[in-house]
Amino acid sequence: MKPVHYRTGLLLAFTTLLSACGVRDRAFDPVHFHPTGIMVPPEIVLSAKPFAAGGSVDGLYPVKASSNYPGMCCWIASRARIRIKKNAAARALILTSYVPDLPLYHKHPQRLIVIFPQFEGTRHISKLSIGFNSISIRVPKFLKRATGLVPVQLECTTPLLVSGQRYGVVLTSAYFE
Repeated sequence: MKPVHYRTGLLLAFTTLLSACGVRDRAFDPVHFHPTGIMVPPEIVLSAKPFAAGGSVDGLYPVKASSNYPGMCCWIASRARIRIKKNAAARALILTSYVPDLPLYHKHPQRLIVIFPQFEGTRHISKLSIGFNSISIRVPKFLKRATGLVPVQLECTTPLLVSGQRYGVVLTSAYFE
């Protein structure tokens, strides 16, 4: 039994020594890490590259990355048509959104209408509450096994009007599962 413990201890010491002596990237400093660029959920494929934060692409308003608001992505217009990557068979589309605590949404609760344009009659309406919301939408039968980019239309019933732009909700993630 002693040879087994000896080998395990030697292996543990070697692994610890090897990881401590590895190459370090001086540019990476987790204490001073700050995201940069424009944020879009990774499963969403835009039809054009956003040139600057504040501009709309496919009804999505990408925002400049900020370490103050991790995970907060993009406002969607009151009507947006996005394409979401679907890599495998899936039963549901999961959407996570954020509705800000504004008087408008206390008077008129936000509703999100989700439509799969290529499948007639696929319309899902969700009432969103103030704060974070996660919605699971059953995928139409013919779309369950399909893969590739899936067009999805999002419509918000209570738009927030700011400087002539009609915003719906903040979309934090969109993926198939």
